[in-house]
Amino acid sequence: MLEFVNQIISQPASVPAETYLESFKTANNWCVFSTTTMIPHEGFITNIFALLNGSASETLIHGVDMSKKVIKIVKKLISVSKMAHVIQNGSMETAIKQIPLRDMKFLELVVQYLNNNR
Repeated sequence: MLEFVNQIISQPASVPAETYLESFKTANNWCVFSTTTMIPHEGFITNIFALLNGSASETLIHGVDMSKKVIKIVKKLISVSKMAHVIQNGSMETAIKQIPLRDMKFLELVVQYLNNNR
C-alpha cells in the first residue's frame, strides 16, 4: 500500500488534489501497522522528509501546506514503534544498542529536521 501512496506523493501534479490529500490520510492509517520499524517503505520516508525539509513553496501542494500532514505521519511512526518504547523505558545506551540502523537513520532525520527548524 505504501508503494502506491509513495507513487502519488512523489508525483503530485499527476493526480487530482483530492487524491493527493487522501493519500496522506491513507499513509497515516497504514503507519499504525508499522510497529517493528520506523521505516515501513524507504522511498516513502525519503519523499516525506523531502517534503518536510522543502521550502514553503515546495510544501504547498494543491494549495495545501503539506508539512503538518507529514509531521502527523512522522509522529505516528514514532508513537507506534516498538523501538520508541525501548527508548522510553530503558537507558539511552541500551536503547541505542537495540535500535536497528535503519531506525537510527530515521531518528537522525527527525533530529536534523528539529535542529534546522527550532
